[in-house]
Amino acid sequence: MNPLGNEDLGTERSYIVRPATNAKGDEVDLSEFVHSLLRRKWLILGCSFAVAALFYLLTAQMTSYYTARATLMLDPRDTQISTSQALVSDLQLSNPILDSEVAVIQSNQLLEQAISSIGVDRIDALYAEANAPLPPFSWFRSKKPASGSETDTTEEIDAPPALIPPERVKMNRVSSRIREGLSVRRVGQSYVIEILSETVDPQLSSLMANNLANGYIQQQIVNRREAALRATTWLSNQVEAQRTQVERAEAAVEDFKSAQIISDGASSDIVSQQMIELNDQLARVRAEIAAEEAQVQQIEAVLQGDGAPAVGDLLSSPLFATLRERRLVLLQEDANLATRLEEEHPERRQIASVIAQLDAEMTDEARKVIEGFRNDVRILEFREQALLENVSELEAKLAAISRSSLELRQLEREADALRGTYEDWLARLSEARSQVELQSAEAFLINAAKIPSGPSAPRPKLLTAFGAVLGLVIGLIAALVLETSSHGFARSAQLEAAHGFPVVGSLPKGNWSGPGEIFASLADDPYSLFSERLRQLRETLLSRKESGTSHSYVLLSSVPNEGKSTAALALARMFAISNRSTILVDLDTRQSAIYREANLTMEHDLGDFIAGRVSLSQAIMRGGALNFDVLGSSSSKGILSDAVKHSELVELVETLKRHYEIVIIDAPPVLAVSDALMVAGVADSLLYLVRWRKTPKRAVKMGLTHLASIGARPEGMVLTMVSTQQDPDYYVRHYNYG
Repeated sequence: MNPLGNEDLGTERSYIVRPATNAKGDEVDLSEFVHSLLRRKWLILGCSFAVAALFYLLTAQMTSYYTARATLMLDPRDTQISTSQALVSDLQLSNPILDSEVAVIQSNQLLEQAISSIGVDRIDALYAEANAPLPPFSWFRSKKPASGSETDTTEEIDAPPALIPPERVKMNRVSSRIREGLSVRRVGQSYVIEILSETVDPQLSSLMANNLANGYIQQQIVNRREAALRATTWLSNQVEAQRTQVERAEAAVEDFKSAQIISDGASSDIVSQQMIELNDQLARVRAEIAAEEAQVQQIEAVLQGDGAPAVGDLLSSPLFATLRERRLVLLQEDANLATRLEEEHPERRQIASVIAQLDAEMTDEARKVIEGFRNDVRILEFREQALLENVSELEAKLAAISRSSLELRQLEREADALRGTYEDWLARLSEARSQVELQSAEAFLINAAKIPSGPSAPRPKLLTAFGAVLGLVIGLIAALVLETSSHGFARSAQLEAAHGFPVVGSLPKGNWSGPGEIFASLADDPYSLFSERLRQLRETLLSRKESGTSHSYVLLSSVPNEGKSTAALALARMFAISNRSTILVDLDTRQSAIYREANLTMEHDLGDFIAGRVSLSQAIMRGGALNFDVLGSSSSKGILSDAVKHSELVELVETLKRHYEIVIIDAPPVLAVSDALMVAGVADSLLYLVRWRKTPKRAVKMGLTHLASIGARPEGMVLTMVSTQQDPDYYVRHYNYG
C-alpha cells in the first residue's frame, strides 16, 4: 500500500441545498400502548370472540325467565271540605303510607284479578310446557315476600285438599308461581312504585305487570270519583252564595263613584292626570331656565376672559358676525404692513384705532345679546311661578277628593275581598268538576310494561358481553406479554438501558429502492422526517467534535441488512449539503454495496490503491451530483484483513482527514466477518447501528462484546429502519416545513 504523500486531494466544490417543494401536516401522535394493541388486534379480537361464544353456549342450556317492568306514580292529593278551603292538596307522604300501597298492589285480591283476566289455565299450561320450577331468586326481588301475602297463600296451600275446590287449588298453584316472580318496591325516596313480574313467557310477564298496575288504578278511580262528586255539590252551593254577595258589593261601589263625580265635578283619576301634565311642563320650563342661565354665564366668562372677539362662536347675531369679519380683515392688513412698517406708522396706528372701535362695538353687541337672554330667563321664571300655582291648586283639589273618598275605598276593599273569595271558590269548583269528568285516580301509570326483548335470567346478552370483556382482557394480557417478550429493541430507552451507550439518532424507514431515490428525496423534500432525523444525528455528532478540526466516523452493525450502507450514504449526503467537505469510505470489501447501491462506475477503486496500481487521488471518485467523494471497491476483492495492516488503515484515514472535514467509513458487520474488528479502531468515533425490532438482542450484545475485546467503545448507537406508525418514540410522524 502506498498512501498519498504530497498529492493534493482537495477540489473546489459547490453545494446547493434545494428548498422543500411540498409540505405535509403533522399526524396525530398515538401512545405506545395503543400501538402495541393495534399490532396484535386480531389476537385480541379472537380471544374476545372465543370467550363470548363459550359463555353464549353455556347460557343457551339454561331455563330462560323474562322480566317486565311497570311504573306507577302515587298522587297523594285528598279531597277535603271546609268553610275556608274546598280542596286541600297534601303532597307529604309518609313511609308507612307508601308501604301500605305496596302491600295493596301485592294483595291476593289484585293478584287473582290479574290472573283471571289473563286466564288461569293459560298460565298453568305455560309453566307445565316449560317444565320450570319456581323462578330463582333474582337481583331485583327481595328474599322475603311482602308482609301478609305469604301467610295467606301458605294457609290456602296447606289446607286439607278435600276442603278446597279444584279451581281454588289451581288458582293457588298459579298465584304461588306468579308471586314468586313478583316484586313491588318503592324507587328511592320518591312517590314512584315499580312492579316487576318475572315468568317463563315474555308476553305473560308484560300482561301480569300491566294488569296489576291497571287493577290498582281502577280500584282508586271509584273512590276518587265519589269524593269529587261530594266536593262539587258542596262547592256549588258556596259559589252561588258568594256570587250574590259580590254583585251587591260591586253595585254599591259604582253607585258611590257616580255620586262623587256629580259632587266634585271630576274624578281623582282626571285630577291626577292633570297634575302629571303640569309637572311635566314645570320640569321643561326649569330645564329651559337652567340652559339659558348656563349660556349667559358661559358668554360672560368668555367675554371677561378672552374678550369680545372670542364670544363669536357662542352667539348667533348677524351684526356680531359682520363686525368679526371686518376685524379679521383689518388684522390681516395690519399683519401685511408689519412686514415693512413700524408699529408707530400712521397707517398701522389708524388700523389699530379701527380695530379698537370694532372691539367696542362687538362688546356692546355681546352685552345686548346677554341682556336678551336674561329677559328670556325672567319670562320663563314668570311661567314657572304660574305653573307652581296651578299645581298647588290641583294638589288641594286632589286632597279634597281623597278625603271624600274614604268611604269609597272601604267599599272597594270589601268588594275585592268578596271577589277574591268568590274566585277561589269558583276555581275549586272547576277543579272538582274536572276531577269528576276525568275520573282521575290517586295513582297513574308512568311506564307501561313492554314485552321483554330478551330473557332477564340467565341473561345471555349480559353474560355474552361479560365473556367478550373477559376475552378482551385475556387478549390484552396476551398481547402485552408478546410485546414485552419481543426479540428486538422497540425503543431508544430499552437500547440505552440494555447496554449503557446513548442512542444518538433514530432513522425512519422509507420506501426507497436504492440510494438514487434517497438522494432525490433529500433534494426534493429537504425537510421531511427522514431529513430532520439525519440533521439531528449530524448536529449531535458535530457537537461532540472540536470546532475547526476534521473527524472520522465508522459505522458498524451486528449483522447484515440493518440499513448501515444506506445510513452511511444518507449521512454523507447530509454532511455535504452543510458545506463540509465529506468523503465516504467503503471498507466492506466482502460485499461492497456503496458503488452498487449508488450506481457508481469509475476506472480505479480502493482495490487498485491497495494493490499499488494507482495513487489515492486516482482511486477516489469525485462527488459530482452526490456532493461528496467516494472511496470504495466496485466489486468484492477478498478479505481486507489479509491485504492491509491496521496501521495502514489508520494512516489512510489520517491522510483523508487532512483533505476532508468529515470522513465516514462503512464497515462490515461485526458478527459476519473478521474485517469489522480491524476497521473498528481506525476512526475517531464509532457508531453502532441497530435495526428497529429486527436485530436480536443477543446479537447486539455479542457484537458489543467483540468490540470491547479489542478496546473499541461506541460513541453512540443509532436505531435504523424505524416504523414511524408504530414506534412510540416518534412524537412527530410526518413533519414538513417549507
